[in-house]
Amino acid sequence: MKSSKKENTGVTNALDINEKKRLGALLKVFREERHMNQEEMAGIIGCTGQYISDVERGKYSLSLKKYMTICDHFSVSADELLYGASKDYSEYDIRNRIVRSIDGMNPDQIELLEDQISLMKRMFGK
Repeated sequence: MKSSKKENTGVTNALDINEKKRLGALLKVFREERHMNQEEMAGIIGCTGQYISDVERGKYSLSLKKYMTICDHFSVSADELLYGASKDYSEYDIRNRIVRSIDGMNPDQIELLEDQISLMKRMFGK
């Protein structure tokens, strides 16, 4: 019996080269829309700028954990990260970012925020 190399069944190896290139290109667009360089993105997910470069060119793919770290850091859905902002998701994402911003506020801060929201609604006729 021939010996075979141990197969790595990680997510990265489960994707074909075209999928890696597509995901890498989407990551690049997402990063550039935020005016970040590869080193800055790497710092967020704990890797090197060279690794981000390799991912963006389709050589590697990020792990699911790294994608989720990006989503958490930027308060975006996985859909927005992978497919760009769309009208279907943008309102949902904005609402989630607002709710996350309120976490940790004291009652006085929340009341002040509520007053500001009421003022904005009157200004915009809503």
